[in-house]
Amino acid sequence: MLARSVVSLSANNSFLRGTPLGTWGAVVQPRVLSVPARLQRTGLYSGVIPEIPNATIYPIDRIEEKFSSYFLTSSLALMAALAIDEIENIRKEVGHNPDDDVIGLWGVDMAAMEEYGYQRPGCQFFVLEALRRGIGVYVPPESDLMRPQPV
Repeated sequence: MLARSVVSLSANNSFLRGTPLGTWGAVVQPRVLSVPARLQRTGLYSGVIPEIPNATIYPIDRIEEKFSSYFLTSSLALMAALAIDEIENIRKEVGHNPDDDVIGLWGVDMAAMEEYGYQRPGCQFFVLEALRRGIGVYVPPESDLMRPQPV
């Protein structure tokens, strides 16, 4: 299985505001990534960041056109939507192995409904959308992400 895109960065994140790129580079290590780092388009930059040579702008217009923006409720939902889009594009390549069509979600819990209540349905939607499109999804069994909300 080949990882194609694993990082989502935003200059709007509170830990990045007012912080030189070199300071948080040790946390994210963008120079050592062999896959694209997906960045939000903001007023702070428009695509070229010397400290992150493999940065690409997140294709929000294409994703909203394909899925609408209704369930794009969190960074995770944005990443899952992009993963679905990229897998569907990769499926067109000659010699593509459909066994590689898997999205893995590690470190995602969203158990606290008061904090994640509005984000969780978007993530659940894209997990179900991936499955509907024949894309496998791995969520660790200890994650609460796919547990239904109590009635």
